[in-house]
Amino acid sequence: MKTRREVDDDDSEDDVFEVDDFFNEKKKEIEVKDPHLVSKEISSVSFSFYDPKEAREISVKRVTNPVLFDALNNPVVDGLYDPAFGPIEQFGVCSTCGLSQHHCPGHFGHIDLVVPVYHPLLFPTVTKVLRCACLNCHKFKMHTERVNMFRERLDLIDRGELESAADVSQWKLSKSTMRELSEIEEENRKDRENTRKEEGGEAPEMMDLEANLMPKLDSLTRKKTKRGNQYVPLEWTTSALTAKRELIDSFFKSVPKARCENCRAFGPGLSTEGSTKIYRKPLPKKQLVTNLANGIDVDFSMKQLAKAASAEGADEQVDSGTVAEMTGGTVVEGKSKKIKQKTKKNSRDRNSDGSSSSSSSSSEDDDEDDSSSSSSSTDSEEDNYDEGGFKERSTKPMYVTPIEAREILRRLWGNEFEWCARVWCANGRDQSSDLTTKRQDSNPNRFFCQTILVPPPKLRPPSKMGDMVFEHPQNTHLCAIIQANLSLTELFRTPPTVPEPPEVRASRAVRAWLVIQGGVNRLMDATKADRIQDRVGIGIRQQLEKKQGLFRMNMMGKRVNYAARSVISPDPYLGTGEIGVPPVFAKTLTFPELVTPHNVELMRELVERGADEHPGANAVEDERGRIINLARFSKEKRRAIAKTLLSVSAAKDADGRPLARKVYRHLRNGDIMLTNRQPTLHKPGILAHCARVLPGQRTIRMHYANCSTFNADFDGDEINLHFPQDHQARAEAYEIVKAEEQFYAPTDGKPLRGLIQDHICSAVLLTCKDRFYNKEGFSQIVFAALVDLCDRENLTIKLPPPTILKPRRLWTGKDVMRTILDHVAYQRPGVTLKHSCKTPHTFWGSKEEGDLIVRQNYICTGVVDKNAFGKFGLIHAVAELHGKQIAGKFLSVLSRLLTLFLQQHGFTCGMDDLVLVAESEELRVKELAKAGAAAKSAAEAFVQVKDVPEMALRSAVSARVTERPDSEAALDARSSGALNQVTSATVKVCLPSGTKKPFHRNCLSLMTMSGAKGSMVNFSQIAAALGQQELEGRRVPRMASGKTLPCFAPFDCDPRAGGYISDRFYSGLRPQEYYFHCMAGREGLVDTAVKTSRSGYLQRCLVKNLEGLKVHYDHTVRDVDGTIVQFLYGDDGIEVSKGVYAKEFAFALENIESLKLQNKSALSEFDDSSSKKENSNPEDAFMDKKTRAFPDVPRNASSVVEHEKRYSQFTSLGILPEKFAKDLDDFLHVTHGILSDEEFEQAHKVTRKEFAKIMNLKFIASMASPGEAVGVVAAQSVGEPSTQMTLNTFHFAGRGEANVTMGIPRLRELLMAASRKPTLPVMTMPLRKDKMAKKYADRLASRLRKVTFAELVQDLSCETRLYADAPSDGCKARVCEVKVTMRCPDEFSKAKGSVTFEEMEACFKETYLAELYAIIKKDCKKRAEQSADVQIVKLRQRSATGAARKPSDMDDDDNDDGKNTADDNDEGQPKKKGGSAKLNAKERIENENDASDDDDNSDDEEGAKADARKADRDEEAYGDDDKVNAGEFSDEDEAQIARKIKKKSSSAKKKKKGSAKSSDEDKDDGSPSDSDSDDSDQTEVAEPATAASKKKKSSKNETASSRENGGLRQDLSDIQEAVVVNASAKTFTVILEFDLATPLLLLQNLLDNAAAKSNIRYTKGIGGVFVVGDELDGTLAVQCDGVSFDAAFANEDLVDVNRIKANDVWQVRLTLGVEAARRTLVDEISGVFGAYGIGVDARHLSLISDFMCQQGGYRPFSRVGINDSTSPFLKMTYETATAFLTEAAIRGDVDKLKNPSAAIVLGKMVNVGTGSIGLQYDAKRATKMEEEMRSMGIEPVKKFERTPRAAAVKKERHTTTPSEKLTFSALKATPKNKHVTFED
Repeated sequence: MKTRREVDDDDSEDDVFEVDDFFNEKKKEIEVKDPHLVSKEISSVSFSFYDPKEAREISVKRVTNPVLFDALNNPVVDGLYDPAFGPIEQFGVCSTCGLSQHHCPGHFGHIDLVVPVYHPLLFPTVTKVLRCACLNCHKFKMHTERVNMFRERLDLIDRGELESAADVSQWKLSKSTMRELSEIEEENRKDRENTRKEEGGEAPEMMDLEANLMPKLDSLTRKKTKRGNQYVPLEWTTSALTAKRELIDSFFKSVPKARCENCRAFGPGLSTEGSTKIYRKPLPKKQLVTNLANGIDVDFSMKQLAKAASAEGADEQVDSGTVAEMTGGTVVEGKSKKIKQKTKKNSRDRNSDGSSSSSSSSSEDDDEDDSSSSSSSTDSEEDNYDEGGFKERSTKPMYVTPIEAREILRRLWGNEFEWCARVWCANGRDQSSDLTTKRQDSNPNRFFCQTILVPPPKLRPPSKMGDMVFEHPQNTHLCAIIQANLSLTELFRTPPTVPEPPEVRASRAVRAWLVIQGGVNRLMDATKADRIQDRVGIGIRQQLEKKQGLFRMNMMGKRVNYAARSVISPDPYLGTGEIGVPPVFAKTLTFPELVTPHNVELMRELVERGADEHPGANAVEDERGRIINLARFSKEKRRAIAKTLLSVSAAKDADGRPLARKVYRHLRNGDIMLTNRQPTLHKPGILAHCARVLPGQRTIRMHYANCSTFNADFDGDEINLHFPQDHQARAEAYEIVKAEEQFYAPTDGKPLRGLIQDHICSAVLLTCKDRFYNKEGFSQIVFAALVDLCDRENLTIKLPPPTILKPRRLWTGKDVMRTILDHVAYQRPGVTLKHSCKTPHTFWGSKEEGDLIVRQNYICTGVVDKNAFGKFGLIHAVAELHGKQIAGKFLSVLSRLLTLFLQQHGFTCGMDDLVLVAESEELRVKELAKAGAAAKSAAEAFVQVKDVPEMALRSAVSARVTERPDSEAALDARSSGALNQVTSATVKVCLPSGTKKPFHRNCLSLMTMSGAKGSMVNFSQIAAALGQQELEGRRVPRMASGKTLPCFAPFDCDPRAGGYISDRFYSGLRPQEYYFHCMAGREGLVDTAVKTSRSGYLQRCLVKNLEGLKVHYDHTVRDVDGTIVQFLYGDDGIEVSKGVYAKEFAFALENIESLKLQNKSALSEFDDSSSKKENSNPEDAFMDKKTRAFPDVPRNASSVVEHEKRYSQFTSLGILPEKFAKDLDDFLHVTHGILSDEEFEQAHKVTRKEFAKIMNLKFIASMASPGEAVGVVAAQSVGEPSTQMTLNTFHFAGRGEANVTMGIPRLRELLMAASRKPTLPVMTMPLRKDKMAKKYADRLASRLRKVTFAELVQDLSCETRLYADAPSDGCKARVCEVKVTMRCPDEFSKAKGSVTFEEMEACFKETYLAELYAIIKKDCKKRAEQSADVQIVKLRQRSATGAARKPSDMDDDDNDDGKNTADDNDEGQPKKKGGSAKLNAKERIENENDASDDDDNSDDEEGAKADARKADRDEEAYGDDDKVNAGEFSDEDEAQIARKIKKKSSSAKKKKKGSAKSSDEDKDDGSPSDSDSDDSDQTEVAEPATAASKKKKSSKNETASSRENGGLRQDLSDIQEAVVVNASAKTFTVILEFDLATPLLLLQNLLDNAAAKSNIRYTKGIGGVFVVGDELDGTLAVQCDGVSFDAAFANEDLVDVNRIKANDVWQVRLTLGVEAARRTLVDEISGVFGAYGIGVDARHLSLISDFMCQQGGYRPFSRVGINDSTSPFLKMTYETATAFLTEAAIRGDVDKLKNPSAAIVLGKMVNVGTGSIGLQYDAKRATKMEEEMRSMGIEPVKKFERTPRAAAVKKERHTTTPSEKLTFSALKATPKNKHVTFED
């Protein structure tokens, strides 16, 4: 396999990677017109296979020697370590290139195989193609015209005409073709009928011609999209690629499996063994006769094909005769004409009419005359034919050699080249994008290997230990291939020394051939090895895949230098944007600083200090690139080096300027560093901080405000530091990635950075009402906070006026906050806001303290708690009004302030914080005492009883749970709900008002209620009660005995037995409660360890699928192939982290002065005319004023620019989205509508028009920037919270409401699996507004609710008489009278709806009796088999005691033995146990290997297959071998019974597989089957005493019928007619008659089971039904377990069908369409996170949903979904790299390197963010500017100056319109030389 990279550099070396036939990277030179504008980058990578010629060109030598080293451990010539491949010794020299080991890149060799072998990675494709090929005409088995239809549709897809290709109605077949296909279909139908009559089974149905193949249209329109004879190259999109793949899959599914539609030949089936062998099965006799009658002999054709293929040979040394003999089996000799002649003659003789036309007779005579001249040998051969006209064929499968398979594919390619070349394209050497050329290179040789490239020794180095040399594992496979190849070559070349039969020689050749095949398989993929022990090795596939594979570890993972890592420790005195660096890191990390006249003095000082003194320098790089290490020189020498830093060198750059030196200086204060802590779960996971070198420190110091960003604490966490090495990276770090700039979380827009834990407690204590300071204390604490701002010039700390004047002047803590805010936002307008506090106002005793109200920086009410640092809080408002830098500075100042306050005040949690007052303690005990009653009520409601004793309740619960084990979940839900109310009431009376220490004096209460640390859950577990413990949403599990612990009674309803803990940590736990809590706590720990990996894999799947999505300049979201996913990002275009305040009009109006200051420059550039239509209809801006019509879009580029400037809603001020404009208009004219314009302006200091303009500017500034990687951000916004919530699970051990891990399986089901059958489907049916009443809800529920027959049965009894007269015919039989008494309708009408007695009667007759009939039949059969086993045991015991036997019995046994053996041999059922077990073992291993990379759904499928195989083995092992029958039994009676049981089992298997006839049809047929006679014989042996009762039976057929009916003497219809109904007593009575020989049944259990399975009412797809909501607020609805839109639409008289909701996305898509499915998907994902208090912005969810539903389906984030991507590299770096790589090579895919993963693999800049923007050099504008400068007397630069930051040398990386192309130019005149430089 090869990849070819198209590049524009001709000086680069070739890099070769080992993949399949190995990679080769070639490069192509691109002509550049301007020699000064050279772009050097790879533009694309194509994938294909090497043919043998190319492989030999790459190779430097052929490997023929399997020996690696000689006796002196020197490499052997022509071996795998031949010196021509490169040296393996450290000081060796390559004999090919003459370079040393360090510089030699290594060279390839090759192995020429004497015969071809199957390509192991393409073996499934070869098998699939061979099964579709006709072995007679060597075409596809599909009709040629149908193939042409598929080909034309594929051409349309290649041209991009997807609609025409998908419209099947446009295609039709010709009349002649339809006539031929109809004849074939008629013949197939007759064959199926004959097969069914002869074999008693149904033949598989063939394709329905009318339904599947009759597309009708008169004509087909095509577009001429050719240029000459070449196709226009197509830029593949996801939709086109999906359509092509689906069309190809549809083609292969449509190919007939058995009969060719072209030549009408029946083809043999194919089977495979592993990945090495293909077998051709023998044709069935009937199909063989049909072929021969038509003059077709596939065996003869295959023999001729084998001779032709072997004559051509895979190697010149191959002997054609030997290869022909390798095919195995017996082939037909003689001419097909003679076979056809004999077949026709015998067909005429068997004709019943006996007549034939004279013409046919004469023609036959002519044939005989013609054949009379044949040789005598041919005539003698005729005598060997049987009456069918053919020789006896071999019944064994014949091995298809790779030579034969290749020849078949070659002939298929020759006949079907147009289709094959389109499906399996090839990329030629010239890297042409012309499809015609790529198709011409297509050939089937790629499916086989005959030349294998040997990688250089560098890729497979030997291991040496002393004098011992150990081979590389790959050499083992290569040596085995070479050795087998030599053996096979010798076998072909040399005649045998000892004469041996040809078949023996052929067998040896085949074995050697298979050894080569096995070696190649192990080399490519170790899992495809034949032996199990070889599958643990490492092949090329294993080197590519998984985390340690080439793609993910070496290509996606890059080595990072200039990095540091250490443990982190906190430092509150650092700035929030700073990172503390130890001196050891600062001296090691360096930056290459270019020496200029501006910094030469500083650089000299650093060089003189050297490497040991900080700040200094470690090295100096001179003009020629030589590194001078300063650590080796003395101070004087360093001073001498420093003096030469600015010396002029003779070396010059390309523009003639002298080169400068570089100084590798130390890291110093203010340098920017990238900070990262793994795992990097979201975008701010990598932030830039300014370094501060801390002398004496050994760890990295970090501020508390960054803990939330990195999810870091200080318990040993480590962090990584990266030092950027160029100015462009530093500039991006300072301006974009800096910590202050990443203030908002991209998940939901909340502030990401804020103070935590102790600082929050300190802020609450500081800002509460009772905090006062005198002037000294106030000045001291304010100065300590503002010490960092004291370097500002003329800084004067202005103290506000005191809050209290008398008796002392005192300032409050709120005044401290105000003063700090005034000085941080110096000379800026104050902040005004109102925001709710985290702490409830009831804790303060004043309602005013519940809201934080700030007016012009003055805190009027409230406290600064957790909410003040959250969304819309104080810090958030400062960041929005004054900028993120000011907000970061404010946090740094607050950190100092609150740290000092804690040092002065102190904060300690003690045991006295947990003590409750006596009254609260009594209330606690009183509330917890209600738990028992609540649990009992829940249990009574579960079993629908009331006020029953404890023992009766346990028995009822036990019976219900035993009958329906899955119903225990409902009991758990009822009990948990009732007990949670008790727990909530207990916590309410205890906390926080019930503690002895009051709130805010109680440190623990203050910490939990303010949001600083922990929550009420933790506080309540410590001080009140632990509550109900849950595991996976359920109560503690029960044992098999019904106990939860041995100390509790079975099914005990006491809450303590169910895991309810009324104890608390403060007073201790009892042993049982401690055990339950440990169970729940362990679940949290296990979930943290296990489910974290699942959520991490979920995030990886999302990122890989969405990584190519970004915002373009037209504000659409597109994939890398240009496919539009969203026309407007997030439906409004606003970026999540920018637009939090975009619609907060009230806040903007209150802080209008700050917004005016922000938009001062923007407002000055726009006059009033540009926004005169801000409140009008947006469409009016696009219409022509005179014609009121939308103007046409101009075609030329300049007009397009003007058009977009004029009409674009995103560049024209005043044009807003409709919803935003409406909300703004409502705010201005409705909310503030009572004020006139003058009053509005006077009150708010702004006019309505100015305010609208400001909000318009704010909206435009909030829009997502072009190039923003919104796909990755959306993936991280879903993956990061899901991962974080699993990491924090153990903090809430046992609390069901805090168990967040239940959401992970649902997310995987929605996103990864895109499940069509959700685990818990739920549907909500709201009532119509005019039916919003409880009675209508109950009526709807009664219609939908499932009502079983057992629920309405009051009594079900059975009276059995063992020996009585049957009512039907008076014969003696076993009679059972079944009586069913139904409940009175009044008893169940409320619970189950109005079920009438007529419905019960219908259910009893139609459903219940049918279920009972089937259950009895099944149970009788089971007991009869058990009875036979008992008889065998008895006979063995009798044989052991020497019981006598009659001679007549022995004779009968002998006769039966012969008869049964003959029957068994005819059936062909017996198999050898050993072979079967071996085959099953191989199947299991192969299935395990194939399923190793599959998803979780494949486990169930493999489990089912394993169970089926186990059942087959059990059946085969039970009396299926004649040897067992003859040898294991001690006497003939045992053997006879065993044979009859075996016969019955065999007959049952046959009937189960093939027969579709019922027992009634068998009885009507009148001919007793083998099983019937066997049953009667078995009855005679088992029960000889029943001979007298046979006289009362009417006939033997009646006995057989009763056996078929499971011992019942009645048919189902007879039983239904005999039902006696008593409507008044509500009873049903029926009499069942059993044969006396029928085993006794536990009939009462069977009656109960049938009642449980019978449904009176049942709605398909719906289980439980519940009434939810409230009619007062209009939310009354019916909720169902299950989804059935048909049921909802059938009840539209009650259901509001427009408001139906269901969580089954697939069913919603099928019923309501893809838009409804998209909305459902958004709601479901949002609901999963919302249930646990996690917010994810709707814009992310809408993007994910749009991507999944983009093509009108439901696309999963898995291998299936990513397969639609156009980037092969993306798929390879995801998973199963080998499969995707093979697919890309076999289809000739090309990767344009637009996807981020592809760019990373090739080392290119990723095309998102700043990498998506390029510069374009505007030559015309530059010429114009040069003329203007010359007119001014300034001489411009002659050449374009290349600088590191000038990106003008790059091509623009995105497809844009002329208006989107950016032209950057800057004029810079230097007074000295008056030169101008153009730069960014």
